[in-house]
Amino acid sequence: MGLPQTAEEFDLHARPVLPWCTIATGGIEAFGNILTILVFIKLGFPEIIHISYTALAVSDLGCVLSIFGFGAHALVEGSSLPAAAKTSILLVSVAGTLSRATSLITAWISLERCVGVAFPTRAMLLITRRITIAVLVAIFAITTTPIVVNFIAVAIVRDPNPEINFIAANVN
Repeated sequence: MGLPQTAEEFDLHARPVLPWCTIATGGIEAFGNILTILVFIKLGFPEIIHISYTALAVSDLGCVLSIFGFGAHALVEGSSLPAAAKTSILLVSVAGTLSRATSLITAWISLERCVGVAFPTRAMLLITRRITIAVLVAIFAITTTPIVVNFIAVAIVRDPNPEINFIAANVN
């Protein structure tokens, strides 16, 4: 048996392995993020950058746990990852939302470091604890608002017609 020649053959061979890969990597990453959060909490945030690193670990933990749940859902359902995506669309959108938050927090950390290098004497005046916390809260609020609206919309509008609403078609 040689290497798969077409995308369909590759998909056929990779399907059983992908949920296990997402569960394995998700578990390892979740453990690492939890350790990171605990270490920064134990340190007590002596520096401003530790606040940003903790927010990054929290955001990444949420993203990783939703992907971990996605892989577990695929195993429970006994289906491939694309088929599981249809039935757990909100879980996938949580991962996408939190990955945006992770990206924005990473950009904020980069900006903090750049300001510290460009203006070493004024960096403490430009980026304070209050500004850092306000920016991080704004990032979480802006990125998670769409997913909260999605959860509310799905809870309110449950059309049982499977031709109109594919979530209703895959619930049972």
